[in-house]
Amino acid sequence: MSFDAIVVGAGIAGPPLAAALAREGNSVLLVERDWSEPDRIVGELLQPGGVVALDKLGFKQALEGIDSIPVLGYCVIYNNHQVPIPYPIPHQGRSFHHGRFIQQLRRISKSQQGVQTLQATVKSLSINNDVVTGIITSDSQSFTAPLTFIADGCFSNLRKSALKKLNPPRTCSWFVGLILHDCQLPMHHHGNVILGDDHACILLYQIGENDVRILMDVRGDRPSTSKLPAHIHSHILPYLPKSVQQPLLNALADPDQRLRIMPNTYMRPSAQRSHTRRGTVLMGDAHNQRHPLTGGGMTCALTDVHTLSTELRGVDLRNWEDVHRCLRNWDSQRRSTAGTVNTLSMALYDLFSGDNENLKVLRQGCFEYFLQGGECVNGPVGLLSAVTPQPLLLFYHFFAVAFKSIVVLYKQSTHNLLFTTYRALHVLLTACYTLLPTMVMELVPLERILNRGVFIAIVALFALIIAIYTQYR
Repeated sequence: MSFDAIVVGAGIAGPPLAAALAREGNSVLLVERDWSEPDRIVGELLQPGGVVALDKLGFKQALEGIDSIPVLGYCVIYNNHQVPIPYPIPHQGRSFHHGRFIQQLRRISKSQQGVQTLQATVKSLSINNDVVTGIITSDSQSFTAPLTFIADGCFSNLRKSALKKLNPPRTCSWFVGLILHDCQLPMHHHGNVILGDDHACILLYQIGENDVRILMDVRGDRPSTSKLPAHIHSHILPYLPKSVQQPLLNALADPDQRLRIMPNTYMRPSAQRSHTRRGTVLMGDAHNQRHPLTGGGMTCALTDVHTLSTELRGVDLRNWEDVHRCLRNWDSQRRSTAGTVNTLSMALYDLFSGDNENLKVLRQGCFEYFLQGGECVNGPVGLLSAVTPQPLLLFYHFFAVAFKSIVVLYKQSTHNLLFTTYRALHVLLTACYTLLPTMVMELVPLERILNRGVFIAIVALFALIIAIYTQYR
């Protein structure tokens, strides 16, 4: 059976992509392995930039009727001190049960004329002379299309055959999740981020009127479920606000709940114009992944769908030259939002969870930077929320944080000036190492760079000049 386009995966990216393609008069097959409501512990907080993208795609009604909660910003708690980080007015995010949101996206997509749905496991891609011509399901059904979109998530089993050059995901840590009931958050309608020098980061946010999600970060190998309760009692519980401790103990004792574990992975994007086989496009987490600390995954996916569907508007999907040109434009345009969100997520995770002394200095400097208010809050939260996803703004604020950290280091140091200066240089180098490699991979097509080391050195020097100017102007 033949279609104009096949979309594999009905998660975040698949349904709105299928609907957008169908609105242009294309016949679209949307394939999903399991159409029942999914149950996951991430993909529950949509940033304001994602809400905007959802609205542009005509899917904003997916947020209604699912007990979703308005999110007004973040509350960062560091060593028992807290600072509010509100979103830019009038922007809001939304948090919800992931599965309910997915079902709404699917329902809207199914109602779009031109979208045909299929429940099946895609076994492989049909490849003829290095060109993808469709899919083959596990029950040996074949479907053909000039363009196959792969949006089957972070555990994609089609990514390897779609790419000429594979960039395997890297697991950074693990999130352990539970749902808390009757829980009083430090700040309601906010994402609450609990940081400290003696524990990994902890996230708390509402996903329903009486449901609070707690995500506890665990580094190293996949944590053993049998050992997790003891770990939570000794390494998580003592650092939680008093109002959260008893609800967590209740959740641990609840026989209807189980500790959920999700890998936090990073995978840089593949250049769609050169690394993917002709006839296929990777979307969502099958294409690009980031640490979920900042909740940017859904925003990146929905923004990618909107940008790509806009590029493909009026294009004959059977004309590969025109499609290839659109992919090239999309690959460049998407880097502003996706690259900024991804770089920020990885940099903040290293900053918030790193246990070496230089990262602790940067962590304290980051909190002190937020305490200054004004643009020291508005700029970073504009990046985090994807309302102002500007790479140069990210660069500016990150190194402003680095130099704020160095100023704090000099003020608090009990060592002589020479040793403190030595420490300060190491803090600056740590900041460069934390931000720049990911920034280069996300925002600059690596195949165009002959010598990454030289490039990073030039950018680091530029950062030094900007940061010095910022502190002493």
